[in-house]
Amino acid sequence: MHALPYIGVCDVSSLEQILLLRDHFRPFEPLFLKAGVTMTRKVLWGIPSEWKKVCPPKRHIAKIFAARLDLVLNTVHYADYDGVDLEPSLERVARLGGPHLNLIQLDMVWPDPSVLERFRKKYPAVNFILQIGGKALAEVGENPLRMWGAVRSYDGIVSRLLLDKSGGKGRALDPRSLVRFVDILYERMDEPGVGVAGGLGPDTYRLAEPLFAMYPRLSVDAQGKLHEGGSTLAGPLSMEYAEEYVLRSVELHKRYNTMS
Repeated sequence: MHALPYIGVCDVSSLEQILLLRDHFRPFEPLFLKAGVTMTRKVLWGIPSEWKKVCPPKRHIAKIFAARLDLVLNTVHYADYDGVDLEPSLERVARLGGPHLNLIQLDMVWPDPSVLERFRKKYPAVNFILQIGGKALAEVGENPLRMWGAVRSYDGIVSRLLLDKSGGKGRALDPRSLVRFVDILYERMDEPGVGVAGGLGPDTYRLAEPLFAMYPRLSVDAQGKLHEGGSTLAGPLSMEYAEEYVLRSVELHKRYNTMS
């Protein structure tokens, strides 16, 4: 699958916010806005959690994604690092996302590919982004070859990969710690839909520039640094921060994608 790059903003709360952010993208540019909302397993099933204040009311998710828009990837970030009840949870997320849901981001540790494959047969219009976070990399010994072996299990099931050690807590992206993993994905995948995240925001977007210089079609994603207080749990999404981050990241993308 040909996966065009995106600039991601997590924790949007309305269609109006998505449209406002989309204004920074142009039809002739091969670049998407990934508009995300957060949903955790505990919040999904009504279990008390501090993340409830970050997740939108479940009945509102389909309203946020009220339209399938050009240049926009409507995405639910589903977090469950323990991998409990994956199949019914994903099906519930898909129903809550509504008919215009494009992607579910799997914030998990190497989820069962067979479960994901069954889901894709039921919901072929919904694709997956697999987050490869700190715990996932630890399970493969921080070894790029072992990571690649794990990634191959998702061939034909997952359309995009996101390298992210921040866990939504705003920890800064370190290009030197990720370059080995990005490199092997670009080397061995025909059409790599690869993204990175980690503490990116209006003041830190250039953390990703060394990777952009090597891999111009890279995607980038942001969450914590777009919130008031500088982390996901500290306060709501700041549209001022989000717009500035998107504007600067689009400029960075253009700088290294001269054909855009």
